[in-house]
Amino acid sequence: MSVQFAALESELPDPYDEGASSGKFNRFFKDPVWDLIEFHPLVCQIIDTPQFQRLRYLKQLGTSCPFSHVFDNHFIPEARGKRADGTYWCHEEGSEMMLNALVKENDIDLRQDCVNFIKDLIRGEPRLSSGEKKFLFQIVANKKNGIDVDKWDYIARDTRAVGETCTLVASRLIHAARVIDDSICYDWKDAQSVYELFYSRYSLHKRVYSHKTAKAVEYMMVDALLAAEPVFHFSEAIDDPKKYLHLTDSIIEDIERRDDPRLAKSKQIIRDIRIRRVPK
Repeated sequence: MSVQFAALESELPDPYDEGASSGKFNRFFKDPVWDLIEFHPLVCQIIDTPQFQRLRYLKQLGTSCPFSHVFDNHFIPEARGKRADGTYWCHEEGSEMMLNALVKENDIDLRQDCVNFIKDLIRGEPRLSSGEKKFLFQIVANKKNGIDVDKWDYIARDTRAVGETCTLVASRLIHAARVIDDSICYDWKDAQSVYELFYSRYSLHKRVYSHKTAKAVEYMMVDALLAAEPVFHFSEAIDDPKKYLHLTDSIIEDIERRDDPRLAKSKQIIRDIRIRRVPK
């Protein structure tokens, strides 16, 4: 058996060659969790921006802040307090701010109504957009039952990160999903898959997210950031996309590198974390 290859007069670009992309063809990315993923050229334009590439430097890739739950649930409320309307800042606001900057600074061809629609997908409710089908807002952040792609992704990634095999079969639920009465529904035969989704989430919270050592380190990290706030003013970044761009996990190394006596307490806390001198 012989295989012959014919030369094409107009050769198509290698879909795996990111540098050779002309913006006219879809590109493929090799993902450690979902394997090969194909993206439209417009999506690739968004990926190839400083705002999106910033996510490389956040260990929690589904989030927008360094040590996300620590940062927006504990540090920011302590550093900034409540706003005049009685509310606290949330990381979804940071995502929306960075989306605006991403589109504007990189000349992304997205109409404002499309930008508003993306923001509403992040929030899981139609606040800025109108005329869209309600079930669309259940895809990213499902406020009705919590079954959404965000949960599928972080469960699969976090399970892999702790060295275990993920038993969740997201593809089955994706293909089994049906829209009924403008809501995403699943057949009763997929009840086991839905159960495994929530059990996997419960198991991660029980064994990893809420582990006593993990919680202790989180509180220590809050203290370290608060102690460094008078020097670095980290909390100001939530109002400035240019500052937010550099708000990554590297802020810990920034504290350690800075030669400033005011950072002594913060540096000591970080050192205690590194040598596992953690409260029991």
